[in-house]
Amino acid sequence: MTDKDRVKKEANLNKYEDLEGMTLNKMKLGLWLSLNRKRIWRFTIIALMAVSALMLIYSTYHYAHYFLYGRQADKDLLSEVTSNQIDVSAYREATSPTEMLIGNISTFSVQGKYDFLIPVSNPNLKHTGFFKYCLQDEADNNILCESNFILPGANKNIIIVGQKLSAKPQNLKLVVSDLFWQRLNAHNIPDWQAYQNEHLNLQISNLKYTAPENGSKSPFHTLSFTATNFSSYHLARLPLDILLYNGNSVSGVNIYNLDNFLSGEARDLSFSWLAAGERVSRVEIIPDANLLDAQIYLPYQGEVQP
Repeated sequence: MTDKDRVKKEANLNKYEDLEGMTLNKMKLGLWLSLNRKRIWRFTIIALMAVSALMLIYSTYHYAHYFLYGRQADKDLLSEVTSNQIDVSAYREATSPTEMLIGNISTFSVQGKYDFLIPVSNPNLKHTGFFKYCLQDEADNNILCESNFILPGANKNIIIVGQKLSAKPQNLKLVVSDLFWQRLNAHNIPDWQAYQNEHLNLQISNLKYTAPENGSKSPFHTLSFTATNFSSYHLARLPLDILLYNGNSVSGVNIYNLDNFLSGEARDLSFSWLAAGERVSRVEIIPDANLLDAQIYLPYQGEVQP
């Protein structure tokens, strides 16, 4: 067959199939990129230069504006913020705790020794007070110096017992020092009354008091009662203030400590102490524990003491 006999036909590219995935469109794209490579590179460089120029102009403008006007505006704002336009003193006065109130001091003589009762009150409902105190006589002599606390909104008694003195002190005064107020953490204790009821739920029952007999050679007060811990907490020590009343007046005082007082425990107690001829119509027992102190609580079995 000669060349004249051959029929010239164009190749039908649409029928092209590549078994390795090279399609006709991909080949066209590759050809176009190859032919226009220099133009694409030149366009990219020009675009990047334009973006850089715009950013440089934008930055230069704002830097110039700040140095001309912004610095002075910042100084004016700082001066306005730091100036005393807000009455901070009024706010502090409204939120700061007020002073602890101290009542009249009562003295009780018991066979050459003296007991003292000093009522104190905390008018602050969100602050606990920690303080040192000295009980002084009229000559400013210290009879006793100790430290103590008072819970938020509490009325409590500072009781001092068994002080041996040569004579009954006169014009006593309580000198408080190093008074530190600690505000309750509202996140940990949002409701102080609920916290207090949960951590200290003491019931005193079967209270029996016997006054000393007249003419007895060994005059003793005798007191018995049952203390029940209805809280969920074991208490390492629970101090109890014991007040003897003659009508509405306190005629004598004492203190007692309940050690290792477990949750749910009902403990029968009975004890005696020297009397001095006081008249007693009723007895009041008041717990005096710092419920915010983790050391007063006993750990549960397996629990690590903080």
